[in-house]
Amino acid sequence: MGISIILSSYYTLKEVRLYTIYNYEAYLDELSVIPSDAKTLGNLNMEFYFDNDRLLDYRNLTFLEENNIPFRDYIVDNNIEYIIYTEELDYIHRNPRWNILYGNDHYYDEINKYIEENCALIHEFSNSLYGIRIPRYMMEYDWKIKIYKITTIS
Repeated sequence: MGISIILSSYYTLKEVRLYTIYNYEAYLDELSVIPSDAKTLGNLNMEFYFDNDRLLDYRNLTFLEENNIPFRDYIVDNNIEYIIYTEELDYIHRNPRWNILYGNDHYYDEINKYIEENCALIHEFSNSLYGIRIPRYMMEYDWKIKIYKITTIS
């Protein structure tokens, strides 16, 4: 009995140690190029950095098509100042079975075109744990996260 407790504790600690290098606070510190009160479009796992009602997450974008709202209008109507674009969106676009996370990504081309024409990259980093919300791919790849400031509304 004592040996099984020791072995169980050892293997549990060994598994937990894999995740200790991934500090959520350090991840949120990467977002500090954005004022916490700035209206921002990004991933739901960034919510604790922002003041209340300042983060609009990707899940809202699936409703644009059914309400006939262009992505540009969504940005303007919600006074969004920053877009945090995770490489996860590219992966999901290439693998639509993961649309379950954020809904149909009909906005994919529109968001990329908008970023290209109206935004400036202000910070880029990667994180293999928080850079994707699909548990199967966490810590399997260093997922890139890009922070854009909206510079023009067109």
